[in-house]
Amino acid sequence: MFMAIKTITITEDAYNSIKNLKDAGESFSELFLRISKKKTKVGDLLGAVKISDKDAEAMKKRIIEYRKKTSEDILERRKNVRLG
Repeated sequence: MFMAIKTITITEDAYNSIKNLKDAGESFSELFLRISKKKTKVGDLLGAVKISDKDAEAMKKRIIEYRKKTSEDILERRKNVRLG
């Protein structure tokens, strides 16, 4: 059975950071599979932490602001890549 191969682009800092997580003899594919299985989803944590409505609203606002800033950063990076 043929397995599809995907190419991803990451910064050198990201590469070095993720490379340090690899076990001896482990491929990057094996590493990504290993760490993705450990990923905790927000839904898994519901009920584990109690926060006030005020704190929840503040958290929601920070998340929205972060997403907006991240989207703007991505658009700027794409623009710079096209110019460079």
